[in-house]
Amino acid sequence: MRVSANGRYLENDDGTPFFYLADTAWRLLYQTPEDAECYLLNRKEKGFTVVQPCCIFEVYRGRDGLLKNSAGEVPFLDDTLREPNPKFFAHVDTIIDKAAQLGLTVALLPTWGAYVIDAKWAPGTIFFNTETARAYGRFIGARYKDKPIVWVIGGDRCPRTDEHIAIWRALAEGIRECDGGGHPMTYHPSTRPYLSSSHWFHNEDWLDFNMMQTSTRWWDTYNYVLHDYNLEPVKPVVDGETRYEHSHRDFGKKTGPRMTARHVRQAAYNAMLSGALGHTYGCRDVWSFHVPGDEEPSRDVDTHWREAMDFLGAFHMGHMRTLFTDYPWHMLVPDQKHELVTRQTITHGNLMREDIDGVMSGANTESMSHIPAARARDGSFAVVYTPVQQRFAVDLSGFDGAPVKARWFDPRTGRYADAGEHAGGEIEFTPPRDEDPDCALVLARTA
Repeated sequence: MRVSANGRYLENDDGTPFFYLADTAWRLLYQTPEDAECYLLNRKEKGFTVVQPCCIFEVYRGRDGLLKNSAGEVPFLDDTLREPNPKFFAHVDTIIDKAAQLGLTVALLPTWGAYVIDAKWAPGTIFFNTETARAYGRFIGARYKDKPIVWVIGGDRCPRTDEHIAIWRALAEGIRECDGGGHPMTYHPSTRPYLSSSHWFHNEDWLDFNMMQTSTRWWDTYNYVLHDYNLEPVKPVVDGETRYEHSHRDFGKKTGPRMTARHVRQAAYNAMLSGALGHTYGCRDVWSFHVPGDEEPSRDVDTHWREAMDFLGAFHMGHMRTLFTDYPWHMLVPDQKHELVTRQTITHGNLMREDIDGVMSGANTESMSHIPAARARDGSFAVVYTPVQQRFAVDLSGFDGAPVKARWFDPRTGRYADAGEHAGGEIEFTPPRDEDPDCALVLARTA
């Protein structure tokens, strides 16, 4: 896999565009082979192309040692992080091989950020330095150089010092020395103080594409994607961790409304129509492989992971992939100057109850009702998404007077519905009304 010539997306070695539709699966490599296969089959069936697990994941309770996998093995045989455990990585091999058999790419985090940058829940005595990070990078790079891997450095941490940056750079360079160079690499940050890899690493040679974390919040995610889209030199961008389905807005406090499938869809379409190379779905009950028990859960989870895998939003991500492969997303250019969508009519009455809750909780009406749109570079088609029931006008002059067929796309079902044929001028559209009223509009030349 590699970055496309125009720097906007990833493509396979044969030059065909690769649609990056990922699911956060942070603890996947710690599960039994049977559970891992169950998860991978589920994600493959739903249309995902990528899973994002972590090799060295952090311990949330207690501050002793490394997290053990289902067989009781830890990633390293000592606390200096110098001697990888062959049994642990043989287990990792099994899961990565199964993903490859299913045609899934593994966006692999070599380590969670706790082992570079301390946090209150981290095992505070075990840390990489530049020497051990580079050595580990060489080890893991060589081990998986022939596998369908995308490298994700960082692990939910923002560097706070030059030393942190040097350690992450050493890990990345160690991987590059031994992985053959055929695996794109990025960096997964936290949300504070900055939420994109571009802040620290945009000009680093090893960073092939930017990754951000907009997290489980009401933020206007499209602006963050557009920021990185507009950077020089041009590099692809993806939101690597965004609105977790079923989580509370303030998940640590377990307060605020829960993120519904519609919130998940809105974040996804915001990203795709703002220039992202793809998108990442997530659910805390799933990535933690949560099994309800007597112990109080620590990560805003309450549903067995096997049940949570079938939350509605996961199905809807597959429908989104259908839309953006029916109409090739890699040709789209964001409508930043509002030349396509020229105006919209939104009133307080158009907002659903959960949107009003969001506005009351610090979001704004614009971010809840924003209409992202994009048009193909060759003028052959355009896609518009409205998250709420609202009228909007589209200027068809960019189609040079050619007849344009309009179709509504239901992001919940993946079905199209006719929206008429039009030629030139400004046309006003009103989405079909429904109890869950977000909708996409596809405009395509017929001649």
